[in-house]
Amino acid sequence: MIRYEGFGKRYGRVPAVRDLDLRVREGETLALIGPNGSGKTTCLKAAVGLVRPSAGSVTVLGLDPFRRPAARERLGYLPQRLGFPDAASAVEVMRFHARLRRAPADVAPELLARLGLAAAAGRRTDTFSGGMRQRLGLAVALLGDPAVLVLDEPSAALDPSASLAVRDALRDLAGDGRTIVFASHDLAEVGALADRVALFDDGALRALGAPRELAAGLELPSRLRLGGAGVGPAAAEAARRAGARQVSLSGDELSCEVPPGEEGAVLEALRALGPPLQAISVVAPGVEEVYRALLRPAPRLVA
Repeated sequence: MIRYEGFGKRYGRVPAVRDLDLRVREGETLALIGPNGSGKTTCLKAAVGLVRPSAGSVTVLGLDPFRRPAARERLGYLPQRLGFPDAASAVEVMRFHARLRRAPADVAPELLARLGLAAAAGRRTDTFSGGMRQRLGLAVALLGDPAVLVLDEPSAALDPSASLAVRDALRDLAGDGRTIVFASHDLAEVGALADRVALFDDGALRALGAPRELAAGLELPSRLRLGGAGVGPAAAEAARRAGARQVSLSGDELSCEVPPGEEGAVLEALRALGPPLQAISVVAPGVEEVYRALLRPAPRLVA
């Protein structure tokens, strides 16, 4: 769907993105993560034709989005900073953008309803909350029924309720089979939505793959928590002998880190002590653990 080949972008003497090779697959949700200034927004803007490459190329369905309007017609874009006329209602905003996109305007009520804004269609946008404005931005991005959604920080600066509403909307849109590529600093959001993550640092792609694949490749440990009458110093020592690390006790609860594939050995060592365990929790490493590991010096990993 979107292909970056040797893509690079400089702003004056400052390199924003360097030598990027990346393909966004049809129907997937790909999250771009990384520190501020790592190149995420530049990559998104290049995909929608707002940035011209300094090196290499970016194509959408084989077309250059900077030079070929037909490529941009297949994309819906939600920028990081939204701006709507204060005096305009939501439905007026939709109709205005429909004219700009040469898209049917009669779908505006349906799209607003899908994003939970049917009751606010006639309200002025300056009365909208942050979450409502983001959902209106998503409705605008859906005009013309794009095959690909390009979203820059879709839940930035939102309160938890609004962030969850936007997350639910994106999950619903992904269920339609749309391709979604988005940048986010919310690692919980990334973990909930992304099929693959692309981690950027200092303008370069450091890692690409499904979170579980990346965690396995980095040999990140699981987090194990156990509770029960038999949990105490003897259990902590048994866990250490079975290979657990970072073992800690709090009352009758034990927590530890377990290397990949060693969870069963640690559990068996604890069960052998006698009294049954009353609570067991195994948390596999996710996006946050991958992010932490890869921002320390680490080899480039592409899964």
